[in-house]
Amino acid sequence: METSGHYLDFQGMVSTLAPRGGSGTLLLDPLDLIIDNTAVDVNVTAASPFAPVLALAPGAASHLRWSTIDSALSSGNVIVTTVGSPNTPSENGDITIAAASPALNRNNSLTLNAAGQINVSSGSTIVNGGSGALQLDAAGPVTIDATITLGGNLGINSAGNVNINSSMTAASVNAHAGNDGSGNLAFGVGVTVNANSQTYRAGDGTGGGGTTAAANLTGNTPTFLNTAGLAAPATFVYRQDDNINNVNVPAASQFGGTPPTTYTIQSDDGGIALSTGANVANSALTLSAADTLAINGSLTLASLVAHSGTDGSGNLSFGAGVTINADSQSYQAGDGPGGGTSASVSLTGNNPTFLNTAGLAAPTTFVYRQDASISDPNIPAVARFGGTAPANYTIRSDDGAVTLDTGAKVGSSALTLFAADTLSINDNLTLASLDATGNGITLNSPGPTAIQTSAGQTYHGAVTLAADTVLKDSGNKDITFASTVDGNQALEVDTGGNEIFNGVVGGSTVLASLSTDVGGGAAGQAQFNMTAPGGARPAGVNAGTMTINDTAVMNVAGSTTLKPSVQTSGGQIYNGAVSLSQNTVLKDSG
Repeated sequence: METSGHYLDFQGMVSTLAPRGGSGTLLLDPLDLIIDNTAVDVNVTAASPFAPVLALAPGAASHLRWSTIDSALSSGNVIVTTVGSPNTPSENGDITIAAASPALNRNNSLTLNAAGQINVSSGSTIVNGGSGALQLDAAGPVTIDATITLGGNLGINSAGNVNINSSMTAASVNAHAGNDGSGNLAFGVGVTVNANSQTYRAGDGTGGGGTTAAANLTGNTPTFLNTAGLAAPATFVYRQDDNINNVNVPAASQFGGTPPTTYTIQSDDGGIALSTGANVANSALTLSAADTLAINGSLTLASLVAHSGTDGSGNLSFGAGVTINADSQSYQAGDGPGGGTSASVSLTGNNPTFLNTAGLAAPTTFVYRQDASISDPNIPAVARFGGTAPANYTIRSDDGAVTLDTGAKVGSSALTLFAADTLSINDNLTLASLDATGNGITLNSPGPTAIQTSAGQTYHGAVTLAADTVLKDSGNKDITFASTVDGNQALEVDTGGNEIFNGVVGGSTVLASLSTDVGGGAAGQAQFNMTAPGGARPAGVNAGTMTINDTAVMNVAGSTTLKPSVQTSGGQIYNGAVSLSQNTVLKDSG
């Protein structure tokens, strides 16, 4: 239904329901507005927000002078809008800039908000040497056919197409087409955009109604430089709903020969395939795809964050012979905890190599993260890192289990292991540090020292000992159990720092023995911080024998004769001072 008239005081109720078919749409005809340099303003309000006042005869126009806008900017931010304006047949609420602005030199912002489209007509240049921003918001297309030169930021936001046919200079540029799901972004011939930060986006984002909106950054070969026009922008974002293939990524020559310092390439509803490393060389690069992400060519970067399957499905893979040189590298597949459960990163298929930016050693930081479970064959061998594991290494399954069978694969790293399901460590580890999280952690290392660190160990989750286990830290750092410890095995914990037990020990299966600082040089404390549970294994600590060679801090709440602090069957030895933080009962049944 379309409603037009001299003036519409629209207060009634209209049904757009059809007897057969879907609902209709009520269409009003808001007034168009022209910004120019006429002698007087015509049919607009006297102050910001400037808007058409009265309905006009068809073909008549409302006019707002640049001089009026300039005067208003001297005292505050200015809005020019046709949204909600009176209705006139055959008009759509367009805003047309039909004349060049004066040199505004204002620090306040100017916003144009059109119910229809916004057109910056040829020759109608906009110049503001001050820090004031210019924001162009339209329910229809935005077309720029004249240069825009600003000292502040430029924003363009459209539900339709955005066509940038003339060059622009600003502190930053953020252009978004198709924010309702359809509408593309494109550049005309010979366009140069000078801005330190530039963002180009098409579409309504992940899971929206549209999936094909695209920002064409290579057609007509636009140039993207910093505000001074001397080098690439410091920050550059290329984002769209549609797939992004290698041919869609701007060449380095479009940035003056060197890609941006910080570079994001994101497909909100599709996949990404990248094979030409020169187009992103030396940047801090982020790749994000709702679907699959394929890195089919070698890359040399400052850092890399690569994430596939952001909507819950979509794998990450590497082509044959690929080498990634970047000091920090993060690879993730899936939408994290919950949602999809099968997205995976293939770090071993096609044997990619991961080195630092210089290409001489392993990356300093490396993250391997996916929704699916991670088994030992999925974890790259150290040969893939040039022979030495990364200094800081994270292996994480957001919806599955993690199993590590080969300690050499993680070398001497500061290692973080995370499993939404069980975490199993089935080999000896010699590490800088270990932070382990799982919905159950199984330690099944053959010894003699299961896990050796120099910067501490922390276990988040219930620990089960599947073999006699020795945990050592040579750097006098803490070894902490945040939850319970069980298993009919011997547990030895040696550190010059503290051995911290924050959950019941032997509450499900009594430990064969528990000892601390067996090798001498006792220091720090053995801290027992739990509540005695009672029941079949009633104590806070349940073990065959217990030998504490450093200071013992007994902080077992609820201890009684029936629920002792410590219960053994083969004796208890305390070779250091004992500090009681709760009433304490020590009991031996043998």
